[in-house]
Amino acid sequence: FNLALSPSEADAYCADYLEERTLHAEIARVQLRLVAATARITTELEELKRAENSPTLWKLHVDSLVALLEVSRSTTVNADRVLAQASQYASGEETGALKKSMQRLAESASLAASTLSGASPEKSAGASASD
Repeated sequence: FNLALSPSEADAYCADYLEERTLHAEIARVQLRLVAATARITTELEELKRAENSPTLWKLHVDSLVALLEVSRSTTVNADRVLAQASQYASGEETGALKKSMQRLAESASLAASTLSGASPEKSAGASASD
């Protein structure tokens, strides 16, 4: 799939200051994690759709999505912490960009959660029986 990056996300991927111990670098590192988690969730959702006729593969993708939802939660907690700092010391443009990245991850996580909650019990039972 094509992953559209915002200008600040693209800048974060090209940044040469990621190793610094500055708020600007911390914001960029958090954006990289947010984008990575969003991309992984999107990929797993696509793979889950493709594996719907294979209970074993289907279960692997469901398990991956469950783990990615936990990654999403912890990444969001960290992003909230950085956002609180950024709200005090960074520009409105940086905080706005961080909020947008957080929103994209929240939307992906919500889609994954709703997909998992609508998972077919027959497939779950079939996948469990084949383990």
